[in-house]
Order: sequence, then structure tokens, then C-alpha cells
Amino acid sequence: MPGLSDKNLNALWRKKVLSVHHGRCFFCGARADTVPVDCHHIVKRRFMVLRYDYRNGVPVCRTRHKLNNHLKMSCHDYAETPAGKALLSAHVDNDYLTAKVIPLKPVSYTHLRAH
Repeated sequence: MPGLSDKNLNALWRKKVLSVHHGRCFFCGARADTVPVDCHHIVKRRFMVLRYDYRNGVPVCRTRHKLNNHLKMSCHDYAETPAGKALLSAHVDNDYLTAKVIPLKPVSYTHLRAH
């Protein structure tokens, strides 16, 4: 049985984040089996209370490709822009820091249709 090392906990966290989001990028909807996808922390990793909480993550594309070409950058870079942060904050309840949990709204890809 694997130990509770940072590497093992990160691997479990990534697996759960991908599972919750059906293996698709949060921003462009690309499937993780067709493009390289990373998991992005919504609240920075340095906040240990939320570091391994699967509700504190979204899958994002590592590279620019045809599905996210309209962003003019990778989805991972887009997550750090004001527009990307606005979409992420709309995804979580605003009280997540004080409650120390992140209640998720149902996963919806309606924001993809706006482009």
C-alpha cells in the first residue's frame, strides 16, 4: 500500500479531480485522453487545508490546441487571467475559505458555447 507522501496524495487528488470533471478540461472541454491535461488548484497549494481537497481543483489543458485556440493561450495559462479566475470563482461557492470546504455547483460546459 502506498504511503501518504506528497507524491502519492497528489496522484490521488489528480485522479479524483479528473473523475469529477469526466476527464475533460474545465475551460475548453477537451478530453484528457486526446490532449495533455494538468489539474489546477483553484485556491493555491500553499493553503494546506485545501491542498488535497478534490473540490479545489479543475482539469486544464497544458498546451494550446484547436479547441482552445480562441483563448490565444493554453487553458492552464488562461486559468491565471482575470477572465479565467472569474469562471473559476463562479464554479465554487464564495464562502469556501471560511467554511474550509468547496461546495461545487453542477459541472456545466455552457460557458463554452459563448465563443
